[in-house]
Amino acid sequence: MQPLVVLISTFTLIFVASYASLQPAETYWNSVLPNTPMPKTIQDRLMSGSVHDWGVSKIHPDICAFYIFFPLCIGSNIKAKDDPRRYIFLTESDLKLGTKKNLYLMKSSNNANFLPQKVDDLDASTSKNLTVAINLLLSHPTSAEAKDMRNTIDMCEAGEDNACATTLEAMLDFTTSRLGNNIDTLISEGDTEVKIQSYSISDLKIMKSKKSIVCHKLTYPYAVYKCHSMSDTRAYKVSMVNANGKKINVGVVCHIDTSRWSPKHLAFEVLNVKPGTIPVCHLVPGDSIAWVPNEL
Repeated sequence: MQPLVVLISTFTLIFVASYASLQPAETYWNSVLPNTPMPKTIQDRLMSGSVHDWGVSKIHPDICAFYIFFPLCIGSNIKAKDDPRRYIFLTESDLKLGTKKNLYLMKSSNNANFLPQKVDDLDASTSKNLTVAINLLLSHPTSAEAKDMRNTIDMCEAGEDNACATTLEAMLDFTTSRLGNNIDTLISEGDTEVKIQSYSISDLKIMKSKKSIVCHKLTYPYAVYKCHSMSDTRAYKVSMVNANGKKINVGVVCHIDTSRWSPKHLAFEVLNVKPGTIPVCHLVPGDSIAWVPNEL
């Protein structure tokens, strides 16, 4: 697993480095995925200018963590019945033209950007240097933000067949090593009008492969995506229209076998089904990226 980057003795160097002097991530993307356009969501996460433009000291986690397998919202007292993630779950029978659903498509406020590759290469380490990183990046080492940083590193150092990517290049390397170079992205566009509203499915395409990679954005001063492999899934590219006629493109992933999921998983309560009975589908969360082989 690629170790999580922390910035130590090289931090002063980063202040004077500019992304313009480094190989652009777009160039690497085009060399690895020549037939896959880079989504705007990813373009917006690429750093430009000096470190003063990066906003590395800003940590703005959402009220609810988008990592949907957490039982409830992190760091809050929200009850399951009030959890907005209730409105990201669907069944495959919902995935047809004309279906109307109340959905949660709020755009995330986590604006942390990818590190440039050359900066990532300067110093890579794990939790042993976390204290130094916190002191450099935050003014209050005992703050809630510092706790979020520790939680992120704990998550990055746990699990198998996964990686935490702090650069777009690292994310592409992990993904293509498992899915090949003919892949497509599934990303849900954010909607800032209201948190939950009614949408009607206007178009959809099913991807043939049952393999996928999902990268979830974690809380850190710069972008950290925890990427992991999934099997026994079906993915859909879906277009939806809200009551005002605004079109939104979203990704949907369906888990075919849920027999090993906890019976207390929020999805079973929302869909009124039991583990292992029918596939459970969910929107690709707004801060996540799903990668699937490009087979329609």
